[in-house]
Amino acid sequence: MVGLGATCGVKVGLGIAALRLAGGWYEDLWQRRLVRRRTTSTCHGARRAFWHAVLILDEPTAALGVKQASHVLRIVLEARKRGLSVIFITHQVTVEAVIVTSWGTTHARCVLAAIKAGKPCFCEKPLAETEEDCLAILEAESAFGRRLVQLGFMRRFDARYRAMKGTLLGGVTGAPLIFQSGHRNPSVPGYYTANNALTDTAVHDIDIARYLLDDEPAAISVMPPRKNNRGGGLADPLLTLIVMRSGTLVSIETSVNIAYIYDIRSEIVGETGVVTLAECNDVVAKSNGGFSGRVPFDWRERFVAAFDEEFRQWIAVAREDGATGPSAWDGYVATVTRATGVKAMANGAREAINLCLRPAIYQ
Repeated sequence: MVGLGATCGVKVGLGIAALRLAGGWYEDLWQRRLVRRRTTSTCHGARRAFWHAVLILDEPTAALGVKQASHVLRIVLEARKRGLSVIFITHQVTVEAVIVTSWGTTHARCVLAAIKAGKPCFCEKPLAETEEDCLAILEAESAFGRRLVQLGFMRRFDARYRAMKGTLLGGVTGAPLIFQSGHRNPSVPGYYTANNALTDTAVHDIDIARYLLDDEPAAISVMPPRKNNRGGGLADPLLTLIVMRSGTLVSIETSVNIAYIYDIRSEIVGETGVVTLAECNDVVAKSNGGFSGRVPFDWRERFVAAFDEEFRQWIAVAREDGATGPSAWDGYVATVTRATGVKAMANGAREAINLCLRPAIYQ
């Protein structure tokens, strides 16, 4: 098990804003106590306090293995999505690696602290909230001389997306011309803001487009169609169009109040064929003149295996003081693209995406 911790503004010699729960009671703690009511209590000798969406955990995972650690990461990500502030306390003297899953405004200082200490760091998206902070991280990691940071873009570890990537590399569809991506949520929490469709939701589609196409974004425009009556004051749905440097067109639909369930769609149209992201249902049932299959209930059900694989790979490489998968560069591009998209949505114009030169360690 990789030790976790950092000094991210909490002067206790430990602590990242992350949640770690002991195997055997974390599901009960999370699903029944924290999500549905706010309490302070004791469970199996592990003290925890929950005040106004703040959770404090004191050394609850000394005996967890790799498999349990992957479950921990999913719970951490759920905490972040539900707006919880979490403090994890560890009494370990030696820190081997760092996980950053706190609010996005805290990410830059946590990641920079990890790089300064020479510790492998897993950072959930965003890498940072501003381009300036992202550039500071790129500069710090480049100065260190090798990669330490892995970004939490879990779709790259999803078996179906990897199959799409393999199909493209095999040349079955020819050169990609259009990438269409759909991100549909049944609803969103009350703290979801007008720009979150771009900054928090579509950012996954932006990254997976870059991963599949092996290309960088050049320009972006955002067009809000007729509003969903269930969306309140949100610009929902949104259609985002990105022109890649190769000329490939990326179309991203975000519908975050579509009610029917959580649904992720992707399709690439090439010169000689089409590759489509497979459905998730294990079986198709046919009866009464029709057929049906299950659609995932939420992001956890849809990407549970991807989260597990992402964390397993990070732990394996972190043990060797390294990093794998999505890099700080990928986080930087995502932050710049989403910020440019917010500007494009505000002024109703197509905006150029201006990226810095890619540092050598990310080539």
